[in-house]
Amino acid sequence: LVLVGAALAHPGFTTTHLDLDDGGVWVTSADDLVLGRYNPTVDDLTGGLVAANSKLDVLQEGSQVVLLEPGSAAVVDPTTVALTTRIDLPPDAVVALENSTVLVADPASGRAWLRPLATLATLRVGEEDPDLVVGLGGVVALDVDGVAHGLSAQGVESTLRLSSDGDDDGAAPVVEEVATRDASPSGSWTSATVVGETLVATDGAVVSLPEGTHPVDPGGVLQAASERADEVALATRDALLLVDLGSGE
Repeated sequence: LVLVGAALAHPGFTTTHLDLDDGGVWVTSADDLVLGRYNPTVDDLTGGLVAANSKLDVLQEGSQVVLLEPGSAAVVDPTTVALTTRIDLPPDAVVALENSTVLVADPASGRAWLRPLATLATLRVGEEDPDLVVGLGGVVALDVDGVAHGLSAQGVESTLRLSSDGDDDGAAPVVEEVATRDASPSGSWTSATVVGETLVATDGAVVSLPEGTHPVDPGGVLQAASERADEVALATRDALLLVDLGSGE
């Protein structure tokens, strides 16, 4: 582990890491129940929507924006500043957006679905069979290319990608079991991320890497998905740590 600095937190607007294709940054305010579009050029909010729940979040990839609230996800049209699509989700669903692809994972059932953002409106989580099952205690994370990586509590690692050999929407989910790792010492993983094509999971006390598990400071938060690198970042209450993906040190 490498200590790289102290971690600070402050209240206020929440933003996402993004490419500013349209010059706008979408931010949220839980106090005001607002999803707003901030324009850094004029240093002001230039549009916004009122949310229904204070537990709101936003995903953004360039001009693609998704509003997350407990039990739902909605696509935002940045031009009209209006919701164009809303789907129902499990209460504690984990949702990710990368490469115009949306991952919906349900930790309570260990099931996951992968869809192009353009066809997200057709997803019926309560009615459709899952595209990937990692089971209770498993985790699923999305890499920057839009490929989902799953890890069961028993250590079975798999990938879920959208094939171009699908129907008219051009997206058929394809699952591949890629490896077997050490099982979670606690019996379940709590979160995961992907660095390049390397899946990293944690149960709050260890991190899972391809070659084994390694102890870390308890309660650490893994970085967001990123391009290929030699290390993964883990934020604790007091510090930001870098864990080598090869050695776990």
